[in-house]
Amino acid sequence: MNEQILEMQRNFYLTAGCFDQYDRLKPYAILDFFQEIAGIHADVLGIGYEPLVEKGLAWIIVSNRIIIDQNPKASEKVIVKTWPKAPGKVDYERHYSMENEQGEIIARGVGRWCLVDIHSKSINRREKIQYPGIILEKNAIENPSFRLHPISKEESIFSYQHIVHEADLDHYHHTNNAKYADMILNALNLPSSTWFYDYKIAHVHEAPLGSKIDIYKKEEENQICLTGYLEDGEICFNASCQLK
Repeated sequence: MNEQILEMQRNFYLTAGCFDQYDRLKPYAILDFFQEIAGIHADVLGIGYEPLVEKGLAWIIVSNRIIIDQNPKASEKVIVKTWPKAPGKVDYERHYSMENEQGEIIARGVGRWCLVDIHSKSINRREKIQYPGIILEKNAIENPSFRLHPISKEESIFSYQHIVHEADLDHYHHTNNAKYADMILNALNLPSSTWFYDYKIAHVHEAPLGSKIDIYKKEEENQICLTGYLEDGEICFNASCQLK
């Protein structure tokens, strides 16, 4: 029997809710589609939510990066693809693309996932996932750097506070990773002439129901850096955005 190629694709239609008030595709929508296709692929491979929960394990996203190459239109059909890379020591890198029907790239991304113990919340080191198939050599983003540094409150500007509500939560009762993109969008308050090109985020501490996240921002060279602080002073996330 020939080994399967480890790539999954699905067709989706972009709804009005995927766009902002200026009809620009939101990073939240892209990350939501990428998360959806990753979940579908994990289920097909037998490493989805239910099999892992039975073992006391869960997938979490450590960091995400997306590049938006062009802006589509509402109701347009898009083809979303994903494929994993070879596992690291404790992390699992997964690549994504979103294309239109003509095969043109709308957006692409890379996510770093880890397995955690549901009860201790620590990174799992006892069980290693081995993918049953052929890992593709192609990359959605070449050499995707996830290196981000926090910005202190003293060197930055307070921009926005988000309180975590029920609608923000995922399976595990903490903030869904895609929701952070909307927080950052609110923090930046971009004009109609400026939009995201390169969005990068690293998750540091989870934000459960009721958490208050204070977001600070600072312009550095050709990008805006952001750090989200929890009430106890712990860092929730670090992010950077290159705009166009």
